[in-house]
Amino acid sequence: MIAGFSRVEITPLRGEHPEMMGFGAFLGRTALEVLQPIHVRASYLEDGGKALVLSFDLCGLSENLSDAVRKAAGEAVGLSAEQVVATCTHTHSAPSVMPIIGWGEFDEATAGRLPRLAAQAAEAAREAAAAVAVESGRTTFEWLSRNRVYGSEGPRDTELRTLAFREMASGRLLGLWAHYTCHPVLLCEQCRVISPDFCGVAMQALEATNQGAVCSFLQGYCGDINPVWAHMKQERSIVSLAHAGRRFRVAVEQAMAASQPETGGNVRAASEALPLSVALMSEEAIRAFEANAVARGEGWRRLAGIAGPAIRAEGEKLRAMKRPQRNVPTAALAVGKHTLVFHPFEMFTQVGLDIRERLGADTAWVVGYVNGYEGYAPTIDRFAPTTGDYAAHGVPLMMGRNPYSPALPSELVEGLTKIGQQVRE
Repeated sequence: MIAGFSRVEITPLRGEHPEMMGFGAFLGRTALEVLQPIHVRASYLEDGGKALVLSFDLCGLSENLSDAVRKAAGEAVGLSAEQVVATCTHTHSAPSVMPIIGWGEFDEATAGRLPRLAAQAAEAAREAAAAVAVESGRTTFEWLSRNRVYGSEGPRDTELRTLAFREMASGRLLGLWAHYTCHPVLLCEQCRVISPDFCGVAMQALEATNQGAVCSFLQGYCGDINPVWAHMKQERSIVSLAHAGRRFRVAVEQAMAASQPETGGNVRAASEALPLSVALMSEEAIRAFEANAVARGEGWRRLAGIAGPAIRAEGEKLRAMKRPQRNVPTAALAVGKHTLVFHPFEMFTQVGLDIRERLGADTAWVVGYVNGYEGYAPTIDRFAPTTGDYAAHGVPLMMGRNPYSPALPSELVEGLTKIGQQVRE
């Protein structure tokens, strides 16, 4: 296999103070300083087929921005946009470039730079490409995560996986992929600093230890998974972040120490739009949302004033369809015996585990926040009409959209299984 890796900084420029993503309507959570820099990391792979994987220290990308990034990066290295995936680690301590109303003002300055910086990273990765040997490792990391929706009895995936790409001639580490499932929200609503959170802190530490290596974090299905520490004051959060970042780095090193060489190559990428069913909101339901929002305070009132008309306008378009649906970007990548499937959701753990089981739990990676952002993909119980669930019903309202139907989890399992099998054939 031929592979090359690079890292380019995407930290806001001096004097820029963008709003960051999450934690409430129109909070105005402005970044006051930079705790750690943030980056885009590029992995260029070539073995029969070609692919480019971009990993951003961002909460997520709007689909339009993701399309622009993939097009620019692909053109820089002679690939089509379909051969490029743009993933995000989902840190909530980075400029907001996601399509959620009021949960962080969209940062036009950062968004405007991302296509150029992604192209720069892609070109540098291709120029650095060399013959590599690939090693896969795994360990369990129980300490960090908890199920924030279902509690101690809820499902978790505590497996940490790695793919290490070592220069064939010297054995030197050139690139690393680390895959784990946990929301990067050690820094929460009381924090005003830019940071890649625990996963990015660990990747930067690994890069410092392995000079010249580029270490990318690929986020799992963390829709219902939080770290054990969250929603604390900034001073305490920063201490917890340092501790969690160190422990996560050590766990990655343990997985790498247990690595086994991969035999055979094969790089094959696929990309397609997956149709997913949408549940239309009635006028009565929209008015109930607007009334409830007014009762919740000024931020929610502002949200409803923007979201209500947007939901109605989308509903008119959806009613013209025989089957109301959205076409959502998905992708898959085969790297040797490993199959990575990519989607733009905050997927609940059980949905991700079901996909892994269908594709082969030992070799399937289910990676979220890719090629856009579509909100949550919860388990079917969260769609019950009486729940008013945050994941199933609340986040679509924040996006000014009608919610997905209860068929969403099963449609994702089927669709991502199918595209994963496609790249393995």
